[in-house]
Amino acid sequence: MLNLRAKKEQQAAKAAAAKAAGVAPLHRAPSIRTAMVVRDLDSLDLPRTVRLVHPNPAVPRDFYIIVSPDEGIWKDGRFKFVFNFPDDYPNKPPVLRCETMVLHPNLHPDGRCCLNILHDTEWSPALSIQAVIFGLLFLFYEPNASDPLNIPAAEEMKAGLEAFKQKVRRTFQGGVFDGLTYERQPINYS
Repeated sequence: MLNLRAKKEQQAAKAAAAKAAGVAPLHRAPSIRTAMVVRDLDSLDLPRTVRLVHPNPAVPRDFYIIVSPDEGIWKDGRFKFVFNFPDDYPNKPPVLRCETMVLHPNLHPDGRCCLNILHDTEWSPALSIQAVIFGLLFLFYEPNASDPLNIPAAEEMKAGLEAFKQKVRRTFQGGVFDGLTYERQPINYS
């Protein structure tokens, strides 16, 4: 979990060291977008199936999550989702992109996610990163083949759930299926 208090203390120490060295620090007030992201991150209560990764802790908006379902069709997989925040966040929803190729009716091979709360018409500034993460988890536990983004995957799922489950498990071994390249699962994201 992100410890922003410790980060602020580190920044204060760096600023004091820079001042002592005669280097003028840059002062920039955080944007509303950044402040809202920090607020959301401070209030996160992640389940054990989700891990938050900050490649650059100095940039609070720069993060991704690893979702590792512990039951269902995608059990034991590791799926990387990157968050991007528009300038007018929280009035507009974040953009979520899956960077792991996954056979799923609600995840497009290009990374787009079919999560209703991420649509402009469904989003509300009262929603948070936590709501997006739980919505995403719900897609892994209860996929919606009736409202697909990946139509071929939805059709396969509707045609036969057991055959679809077996195909998902085969994609976990890595390789090319239906012209798409899948990474071997579980992927070790650092």
